[in-house]
Amino acid sequence: MAYDQALRLVTQSNIIVQGVAAASMSILKSSLPWAAKVKGTISGGSQNTGKIILTGTVGGVAGIIEELTFTQAMWVLGSKLFTAFSSIATTGLADEATKPTVKVEACDSVGNPKYWQNTAEDYYACSFKPVQLSGSGAYRFLAEGKTANQLYLCKSDEDIPIASGSKFSIDDLNDPEGEPMVFEVWSIDTPIMKSGGLKVGISFLAVRASA
Repeated sequence: MAYDQALRLVTQSNIIVQGVAAASMSILKSSLPWAAKVKGTISGGSQNTGKIILTGTVGGVAGIIEELTFTQAMWVLGSKLFTAFSSIATTGLADEATKPTVKVEACDSVGNPKYWQNTAEDYYACSFKPVQLSGSGAYRFLAEGKTANQLYLCKSDEDIPIASGSKFSIDDLNDPEGEPMVFEVWSIDTPIMKSGGLKVGISFLAVRASA
């Protein structure tokens, strides 16, 4: 298929740590672009009992420690506003017969994710066109409380790493200097398949997110 448009995907994240419990956890994001509380989540362990111990910078002061205590698989919201982390450790969790998964996220004061934008941009050739939904397709979105004046269908032969709720922009390859439009993914269809079960593409619906 010939494509004259490009999907520009700029990834975002709020995950500071994610992995199997260990005495010392690998930090994925050591410096934040703003102050944020942390939400620690423990799951999948045999007891899920122990602590996550965070050491970092709070209010410009380094070496501040906050401990999140777990008695079961659950999430716990911290109270300190961190801007950087020097170490993140666990106690108890790594000693379980089945070690739990540990996730630490940057959040606002009530536990909603605070996302930072990664610097890398990836481009994927695609077709992108407006579509009208009717029947069961339209009803499904209405049942989920989603309404829009216009939906768009994106198709690509490439395996685009995108999920429902992700935001992306579309560039017109015939007008590279034009201002790209921003969209949000509403739903992703079953990947296009070919003989042997090899994944060869993706198709999804999106809604305009920018003016």
